[in-house]
Amino acid sequence: MRDANQQYPLHQPGGNGRHQPFDDDTEDEFDDEDVLQEPVQPGRGPFHQREVPSSPQLPPNRFTKSLIIGLIAGVIGATQSVVLTLVNSSTYQAYVTSSTQQSVQNAVAFTLFGLACLTFSISMLICFIAGFITGKVAVLRKMGFLTGFVAGAIIYALSFLLNYIPGYPTHLVSGGGSGLIGAGSGIVVSLIFLFVWGVIGGLVSLAGAWLATRRHPYYYVR
Repeated sequence: MRDANQQYPLHQPGGNGRHQPFDDDTEDEFDDEDVLQEPVQPGRGPFHQREVPSSPQLPPNRFTKSLIIGLIAGVIGATQSVVLTLVNSSTYQAYVTSSTQQSVQNAVAFTLFGLACLTFSISMLICFIAGFITGKVAVLRKMGFLTGFVAGAIIYALSFLLNYIPGYPTHLVSGGGSGLIGAGSGIVVSLIFLFVWGVIGGLVSLAGAWLATRRHPYYYVR
């Protein structure tokens, strides 16, 4: 009599590699080598950490470029002041000739005040544009203040010197003190106004430089 085990042999694991209906599914469906892995991009970690950019380099010759821009802006600002003064020379002459009529002189003085405000506004606009250009060229914002300070000082200095030219419209309405004491006090006051003009021009130009560099990588890293 034949043995039942010989007629129906037990399943040997790993025999022919075929999956039998009653086999236990204990093996992994996929090997480790078959698992798809997401490729890691260059410069990024497994958790996709944000790459920290390196500190950008500032352009060379920042001081020289800022100084040149300030000189050019100062000359342009002084030129527009001269042009507006010469165009309205009749108004200055009317102020002097109307000294006997107080009401007329007050009206002309109000017109001259508006002209001075217009000249000042244009000068500050020039300083702002110069600061914006400096921000694009030099990146460093304090160079924008240097540009505006130089421009404002030049605008005031040239306008002040033109008052001493005979025949210039503002020479008619400007009066100076006599004697050594009057000249000394006039120089001190002029230096104070020169410094004030420089500071105002520097602050306006600094605002322009800030506007030009508000999205620059140098300040993002800092």
